[in-house]
Amino acid sequence: GRARVVWRWAQSEELQFAGELQFEGDTRRYDLRNSLIEPIAISTSGSVSRDSGTFVADLTTEWESLELPVGDRSLYSPAGKLRLRGSVDSFEVDLDARARLDDVPETRIELDGDADLQTIQISHLRLVNEIADLSGSGNGSWTPEQTFDLDFALSGVRSEEHTSEL
Repeated sequence: GRARVVWRWAQSEELQFAGELQFEGDTRRYDLRNSLIEPIAISTSGSVSRDSGTFVADLTTEWESLELPVGDRSLYSPAGKLRLRGSVDSFEVDLDARARLDDVPETRIELDGDADLQTIQISHLRLVNEIADLSGSGNGSWTPEQTFDLDFALSGVRSEEHTSEL
C-alpha cells in the first residue's frame, strides 16, 4: 500500500509541529519519508521491515539550521546527518554534523557506534575545528544515570592563541 499524511500536532500554543509522512510497501517492508517542516526543517527517510518477528529499521535524518537548548546554553548545527540501522534493542549509529555550542568555534562531528536503549559503544568519535583535532572512543549509558568513559587523543593544535581554550 501507499499513503501520504499531512500532519500537525500542538504540544502547546507556543510549540507546534507540522509535517508530511509518506510511506509505501507491504507487510514485509515499508519505505518512508517524514518531513518535519515546523518549527524547524528535518527530514527522515529510509525503510522499516520485519525480520523473524523483529522490526528492523534503516533510517537517515538530515537537517539544516538546527538550534537546540543544552542546559543554559544553545547548540547550533548548520547541517547534519544521523543514520540509525537495526532494531530497537540493538542498532548502529552514524553521525556526521557541524555544530557550535555558544562561543566554541564550529566543529565537525563524526561518530560511529553501536547502541541500545541504555548504552552506546563509540568506536569512532572525531571532533575537528579551527583549534584542533580530537579523536576518541569509549562507551556511555544514560540509565539509570548518564555516564561516559571515553579515551581521547588531541592532535593538530592549530595555533598557540587557541591552546588556552582547550
